[in-house]
Amino acid sequence: MNGSMQLIDFNSKSFKGFEDKEEILLDTGIIFAYLNEYDVWHTTVKKLFENHIFNNDKVMFLFVNPTVINEVEFLSQQPLKFYLQKHPDKSVNQCEIDRVKKLLNMSLIQLIESRILNILDGDKESVLKQIKLSNI
Repeated sequence: MNGSMQLIDFNSKSFKGFEDKEEILLDTGIIFAYLNEYDVWHTTVKKLFENHIFNNDKVMFLFVNPTVINEVEFLSQQPLKFYLQKHPDKSVNQCEIDRVKKLLNMSLIQLIESRILNILDGDKESVLKQIKLSNI
């Protein structure tokens, strides 16, 4: 990474995608929104990934810090909490909560193992072990 950060509004009409070989540092909110179908930003972030990260010819480097993984793991302990707070008329059973948490963990592991997410300032194997042990 070259040391300069730029905030990008990917909802702006002027956003046309990322540059070739761009280095992108992802924060907790982006990763959690992508992985959590109940997150208010899920559809927007999923569209961003599908249109500008997975389905293009450009090479991109997505980085994540182990502390962000910690935060995502912490939030995945209660993936539907905020959704239920915003929608008190809805109910979700424990099986659905467990399903979403397991899906979050599996998806996060897949992103790291497939080298879509690169661990910055940490060890990939340690982060994967941390995710796998988070359910215990």
